[in-house]
Amino acid sequence: MGYRLHVCIPNVDGYREDVELGKQYESCWQPFNNKWFGEGQDSGLISYTEALEFYEELVDINSSLDETADYTLYNLEVLKEYVDEAIDNKYVLYFQSY
Repeated sequence: MGYRLHVCIPNVDGYREDVELGKQYESCWQPFNNKWFGEGQDSGLISYTEALEFYEELVDINSSLDETADYTLYNLEVLKEYVDEAIDNKYVLYFQSY
């Protein structure tokens, strides 16, 4: 099973529209999602205090996927902009999957 991960910064002009990051299809994403969103969850809020660690783990997992992976994430440079904005202004990031 896979779903498309999206990010936004709620109620902040220029960041409130969600950005699609790609499809999390490989099973390696489940432990990541459990850690950050809760057991069996695939979406939620990430505090600015944890945003950089979240981003770095997400990029590490994505880059560990090889050519045989059905899907990888994209728009990670946009995600980094969102993470930087959240950290600089003490915003939360909202991730949702659908």
